[in-house]
Amino acid sequence: MASLYTTRELMATTALLPPVDKFILNTFFPRTYLSTVEEIDLDKVGEDRKIAAYVSPKVAAHTGLKEQRKINAYVPPSVIELDAIDANDITSRAVGEDLGKPLTPAERHAMAVQRWRQIHRDRIIRRHIMQGVEILRTGKVTVAGKNHPAEVIDYGRNAALTVVLSGTDEWGDDGVDPIEDLEDLSLAISEKGEGAVSKIVVMDTKAWRLFKSAASVKALLAVQRLAPVNIDMDPAAFGRGARFMGRFGDYDIWVYADTYVDPADSLTKKYLPDYTVIMGGPDMLGTMAFGGVALATEGGMTVQSGDIVPDMFVGKNPDGEFLRDQSRPLAIPVNVNACACLTVKSS
Repeated sequence: MASLYTTRELMATTALLPPVDKFILNTFFPRTYLSTVEEIDLDKVGEDRKIAAYVSPKVAAHTGLKEQRKINAYVPPSVIELDAIDANDITSRAVGEDLGKPLTPAERHAMAVQRWRQIHRDRIIRRHIMQGVEILRTGKVTVAGKNHPAEVIDYGRNAALTVVLSGTDEWGDDGVDPIEDLEDLSLAISEKGEGAVSKIVVMDTKAWRLFKSAASVKALLAVQRLAPVNIDMDPAAFGRGARFMGRFGDYDIWVYADTYVDPADSLTKKYLPDYTVIMGGPDMLGTMAFGGVALATEGGMTVQSGDIVPDMFVGKNPDGEFLRDQSRPLAIPVNVNACACLTVKSS
């Protein structure tokens, strides 16, 4: 039997794994915070929006009040993937193994560990992505699962930044101008988000088709075609992940069509529901924060920091060698009012 890998050795293998599509995280939550304890504490200093006052040159000036500081404490949820490295992984031919040059049991063991690490890593990162999408859509994260009672982490986004069009105001209806809706959403972000500027617009495929079909969009594109413009009006395929459709006025427009399999019902679903448009940008100060993971070692309990913390152990009942990957993720929008969501049509 091959020896168990240590947590340090397992974390080193992460660099060897192929990258996962992390468009949402890279675009809206590019910052990372690794806590050395199980909780996460983040400081938020309110932006000073006061205008300087006039003062007579013959009157002594006053000292101002210090900036207001707020400490937000979060306890991130746990995400755990656990699988066994069994005898078949070591004694049977591995996928892709050369028939003429069989691998040794130790080599098959190493391949099995790396294969399961990749599967675990991909599943956990999809959960990170889902947290980010939930915040962009609702300003909240809902934590629920098997043996986990439902819990809502509400960042308190202003209600004006979650907009649902209805009646005759939906995209595709006569007289509705999607450009005006985007402008209204951007102005609302600026007003509620302490002057935040949001120029990144992400649509699902159905919202994009309604957008590009609008008369106002077609008219503006007809004018813009005279100048260098990078916008694709008839993409051959949307495929997996994100596709840049071009710069439209002040906005960079993307179509996002990535999917995941929901563990609750094993159905394939889209991260962005039909007819969804999200808007945001760097002023949101989006951060992927990770609480420390508690591990039992021969020397006692320790807390290991990291986005995904792996370990291996031998278990009894059932007997086996187990590989476990744990994460304590929490997507945090430091300025939650610097993002918004627009549902452009009822399903």
